[in-house]
Amino acid sequence: LTPMFMVPQALGQNSPLLFLSAALGLAVAGRSRPAAIGVGVLWALTVAFKLSPIVLVVVLVVRRRWTALAAGVATLAVLTLAALPFGGVEMWRAFVESSTELQGNWPVNPYNGSLEAFVHALVPGTTGTATFDVVVWTVRVALAAAMAWVALRIYDEDSQWAFAWLGSFLLVPVVWWHYLWVAFAAVIVAMAATT
Repeated sequence: LTPMFMVPQALGQNSPLLFLSAALGLAVAGRSRPAAIGVGVLWALTVAFKLSPIVLVVVLVVRRRWTALAAGVATLAVLTLAALPFGGVEMWRAFVESSTELQGNWPVNPYNGSLEAFVHALVPGTTGTATFDVVVWTVRVALAAAMAWVALRIYDEDSQWAFAWLGSFLLVPVVWWHYLWVAFAAVIVAMAATT
């Protein structure tokens, strides 16, 4: 998979990091302080590329992985401060504005595998309407509730962590094909954790 990982990485995509974090798991954070710091730094790097993995903070808190959480927050703080001289606060404002402008085209992009794209494929005439938003958010909330219900019944923290990575894709309006490598990691981790 190395060549397939390197192309998205060169384009500034964080999917190889998502895969690595999901495959590495969370239990390793309990082995030693350096391992916990490594888990936190890796999580923070994925958040620095794309904000959506921030939702995995819930798993870190529920699993009481305080060292990993502290290392992640510290890494994000250092990266944020290090970026200020290069673009200032205006950099984030420009990012939000450009992301908002692009958002209108995401559902119609044939390479997008998000819920928005799925709903657009089912009922294309509603894209951009309030009905579209209601349908997307209804499906999103229902799937998130189902995943939370299942996650509370999974006792293996590596499986919880890997499937939380997969579940985080429910929250983003763009899911490119290479993000779905995380599904392979989640399935393999679950297979390794169960008979």
